[in-house]
Amino acid sequence: MTDPAAGEYAFLKQNEAAVLTARVTHRIACEAGRLWVTQDGNPRDYVLEAGECVTFRPRSRIVIFALEAARYRVLAPRQTLAAVSPGTRFFQKFGAALRGMN
Repeated sequence: MTDPAAGEYAFLKQNEAAVLTARVTHRIACEAGRLWVTQDGNPRDYVLEAGECVTFRPRSRIVIFALEAARYRVLAPRQTLAAVSPGTRFFQKFGAALRGMN
């Protein structure tokens, strides 16, 4: 999948993944469904549900995996959305466990 333009919607079916190249700061916003989001070199993983977002600094690639069918947007850093909910921390361990399955 190619990188969606800033602000454009992107769709993933369940168990599909997208890879973005993080040349600039990215904000990933989950609009519908549930996403597992991780970045090379970042020890934290995130599970986002509808209405949640997370910001990544430029480093390398970002992997977005659909735990269920999902719609998301890649936003410019200035666009404002709600911060990642505290409940997301619970899923960080889930992401680490998935990573350990390689």
